[in-house]
Amino acid sequence: MIHEAAAPHIRVPLRCLLTACAAAPRQRGEIKAGDGTPIVFEARGHGEPALVMIHCWCGNSSFWHNQIDELARDHEVIMFDLPGHGDSGHDRKQWSIDGLGADVARLADALGLQHMILIGHSMGGPVALIAAARLQGRVDGIVAVDTLHDAEKA
Repeated sequence: MIHEAAAPHIRVPLRCLLTACAAAPRQRGEIKAGDGTPIVFEARGHGEPALVMIHCWCGNSSFWHNQIDELARDHEVIMFDLPGHGDSGHDRKQWSIDGLGADVARLADALGLQHMILIGHSMGGPVALIAAARLQGRVDGIVAVDTLHDAEKA
């Protein structure tokens, strides 16, 4: 970062100024959940651990768009629409937090992610905890954003 005393109103990473801030290449795709529901995802950047962004209830992957370019400079970043949200399928017969956690784990498996940090906003927090339990040994951390959940009971 630029030294705050020199320019307190500027918060642009110095490397961004030096590299023209090119956006990381995108990969867009779709996988099928265990019940066949389509899950639409977008991957950008390279580097481990991968950052898996899990949006809130009634949200979608666009929630993270303002953070992605910066995060994708050093990490592979995965954004996706949980089933029932955004561009993913809406025809599931049974809905649960456990099922959404299984969807995240299935996406991580399909993309071959071996080291990841799950970042969950609101409902995405409990979904991240369930996914982490299914992905034992592959989740390096969980970031809970604006969520309340007792991780001891997950």
